[in-house]
Amino acid sequence: MERLGEDELGYIFDKIPNPNDRKSFSKVCKEFLKIACSRLQRLHISSTELLNYILPESPNLRGFICSKELSNIHMKLLAQSCPKLTYINLRLEQNLGREADPDFSDDALCALANACTNLSKLILNKRLHFGDVGVSSLVRLSKNLQHLDLSGCVSVTDESLKAIGESNCLTYLFLRGCLITDLGLEHLANGDVKNCLKVLYLRARDGISDIGIVHLKQIVRLRFLVVENCRGYITSSGIESLESRSPSPIKCILNLDG
Repeated sequence: MERLGEDELGYIFDKIPNPNDRKSFSKVCKEFLKIACSRLQRLHISSTELLNYILPESPNLRGFICSKELSNIHMKLLAQSCPKLTYINLRLEQNLGREADPDFSDDALCALANACTNLSKLILNKRLHFGDVGVSSLVRLSKNLQHLDLSGCVSVTDESLKAIGESNCLTYLFLRGCLITDLGLEHLANGDVKNCLKVLYLRARDGISDIGIVHLKQIVRLRFLVVENCRGYITSSGIESLESRSPSPIKCILNLDG
């Protein structure tokens, strides 16, 4: 019997309506997996073992989710293979610390920024090994980025906020656990992002005070502010200045001990 070609296999795959049956199809052999990957638009992967095979065969991927450690090699392969990505969620399932196996660095984020220019939502929660260079590159090259989560990214500083301040489409920004100060909040308030940012999450620490909070009044579109661990750092007068802003008050939620 003559072997089925890629066109025939693709036609068969497209006629399979059940997602579980499609998954079974992809497990038959590498050729079947290749066909399945070529149709893949969203990948939620719990093990990185097959990434070297799956990613190069997935040029139409729009969404990628992984909570495991990823090396620079993995990330650069993702960037090279999947330029149509619009949604990436790399939130670590647990904070493994700097002594764990090497996670991706600024080099990987720069590669992603150069290749995946249509990103609109990026979650990097608890990733520890990149900093301002990678974030600045991503924000400046991702002209459609609307949602950025840097929670727990302890190497992100005010320098990143200077670049974020240049964005003209960012709507949601999560900075809990970043190494930022009042100066960083001033960068946000004085940049183009003041005309688009609507939701901001912070965690107060030694560097953030009422001075920085008051700067946020200048973010014209800001409607919702959450500040964690604010006991001893933020006073009621700072918050009241936001909640009484006219004509568009900012709704503030405070978690004293975060």
